[in-house]
Amino acid sequence: VTLDGVQYISVEHAYQAAKSFDAHYRMSIARCPTPTDAKRLGRTVPLRSDWSQVKLQVMEHLLRQKFAQSFFHLKLMATGNHKLIEGNYWHDTFWGVCNGVGTNHLGRLLMLIRGTPYYSLQPDGHNMLCNPDGTRSIFDDVDE
Repeated sequence: VTLDGVQYISVEHAYQAAKSFDAHYRMSIARCPTPTDAKRLGRTVPLRSDWSQVKLQVMEHLLRQKFAQSFFHLKLMATGNHKLIEGNYWHDTFWGVCNGVGTNHLGRLLMLIRGTPYYSLQPDGHNMLCNPDGTRSIFDDVDE
């Protein structure tokens, strides 16, 4: 995937690099041999001031690049209309769900890119079936 004209070997590399505008940090992250190493280094980067406002858009942009590639596109389409959940045990409740708790932003972005209805967690704890554009569907609230 590409971020600001630089090719990265994974979405994780590019996402971690996007946390900073500093070229030194970005190059260091780009040189990491694995996505895990990039994530580890990304935790040490001083965050750009608008990071909390742009991180979802950055991830969506990078994921759209990845899933525009035929191999990954076919894999994503093969999930059909299934609800996608980034389940984890390391307590990442922003990008995924751990022990039934989390906003599952990664799963929601993948479903948005896939172009099928997705479930969004509502403040009252219920899942609501939504259209890809975020508007409410004709379906009632559902819990799955």
